[in-house]
Amino acid sequence: MANVLGIRSPSDAVLHAVAPLGLAAAAGHCLVVDLDSDAPPLPGDRTLATLVEEGPRRSDLTATRRGVAVLPNGGVTWEQAAPVVEELCSRWEQVVVRVPAVHTSVPWPIVPVWLLVPEFPPPPAPAVYQSLLRGALPPGPGVLLPPLPRSVIRSILRGRVDPRLAWVRAWRPVWGAPWA
Repeated sequence: MANVLGIRSPSDAVLHAVAPLGLAAAAGHCLVVDLDSDAPPLPGDRTLATLVEEGPRRSDLTATRRGVAVLPNGGVTWEQAAPVVEELCSRWEQVVVRVPAVHTSVPWPIVPVWLLVPEFPPPPAPAVYQSLLRGALPPGPGVLLPPLPRSVIRSILRGRVDPRLAWVRAWRPVWGAPWA
């Protein structure tokens, strides 16, 4: 059985794009599945929509190399993709599922990611907080991520995530935390 975490960032579109890749890179060997058809696409060649239409290939169902594999959305909803996503989750050891920033009911725990801005009230449950400044303190329980330079954001959005980055290492405790 796979270790599956849903992830969303309702407060920031950039975080909504990079957070799934950071969480996956922290796992070391992981599949990222994008369920958010309205968000900018994640980097990747074969899409979830293609898998829904054609069925997954054997290579889609097995991890052949270390690192992060990404399955961009391609224009399908959770309801359309559910059987394929469930099959992928049963085959991969670790899976990150980017869910829409608005509520979508999925069968996995969801990790909320919030931009750490004083004007935003803290969420009622544990969360991951993206700090903008060094030395910032989270407003509630959860994981605090160090500031993320623009050059690193650009690299991540191009599909290059260095697992040695402090930002990626800061994601590691998320995998063992209890998420609602």
